[in-house]
Amino acid sequence: MKQPGELVRLHYDTDVPVEVGHVLRTQTGRQYGVVEVRQQKRGIHAGHRYHVRAVVLDDDAEIGMSVVHPVYWYSRRRRPA
Repeated sequence: MKQPGELVRLHYDTDVPVEVGHVLRTQTGRQYGVVEVRQQKRGIHAGHRYHVRAVVLDDDAEIGMSVVHPVYWYSRRRRPA
C-alpha cells in the first residue's frame, strides 16, 4: 500500500470532468489529490476515462473546498498469457 505523499497512477471512469486540484475518495476514506489528468480521446472508453496521477493524502488531510469524486474499485480483466 502506498504511503501518504507518494504518487500513484489511476484510471478513473466518470462522466463528470476531473481536474487538477480535485480529490478522489475511496469507500474506505482513503484520499488522493489529483496533480495531473488526461482524458482518453480514443477507444471504447473515449470521453469518460481519465488517466490520473495523484498524490496519496493523509487520512486527516483538510481538503477545503475541493471537489470530491467517489472511487469504486473493480477487478481488472487480465490479458491472456
